[in-house]
Amino acid sequence: MLLLTTEQNFFISEGLRLFATLFILFFLHIPLFYKVILVMITDSLDCGISKIFFNDWIDPNTNLYQISDKITDLVTYFILLGYTIHSKYLERKKDVFLSFLLLYRLIGEICFFSTQKRLFLVLFPNFFLETLFVFVGMKHFDIAETYLPIFACFIILWKMLQEYYLHIYKVSSH
Repeated sequence: MLLLTTEQNFFISEGLRLFATLFILFFLHIPLFYKVILVMITDSLDCGISKIFFNDWIDPNTNLYQISDKITDLVTYFILLGYTIHSKYLERKKDVFLSFLLLYRLIGEICFFSTQKRLFLVLFPNFFLETLFVFVGMKHFDIAETYLPIFACFIILWKMLQEYYLHIYKVSSH
């Protein structure tokens, strides 16, 4: 029996996330809204779900986890963005806005990678995935654009609190 280290298992889970994203997008014949939900669920493959199966799992507060996770997130999000743009499911202005959000997060991650300061992850929050979810969900369920400002407020509040909790509060209390 081949025993792998915690780090090796972690990198395998990152690879599974990427594979799952590609499988979901290119092989499942379901509406884009449900594909986005499934891709969002795969984000927990490298931490949440894996902790259930492995007693000794990598600490998400380590730099190894944070850097690997952020790189995998970016690759997954660029694949998702490319798929969404190619499918022409959303209006061009929404594709451009999503591209801007992803580039905004990329700037924060580059700053984080070069300084190892998690504050950059809070200052450059990841609004991409939740915004894509809202855009695709609004189209899927034919929700009027007038509700977009309400959704935007929820996304901003949720992501700012989440980023602060994950990268400032949780780290300082760990």
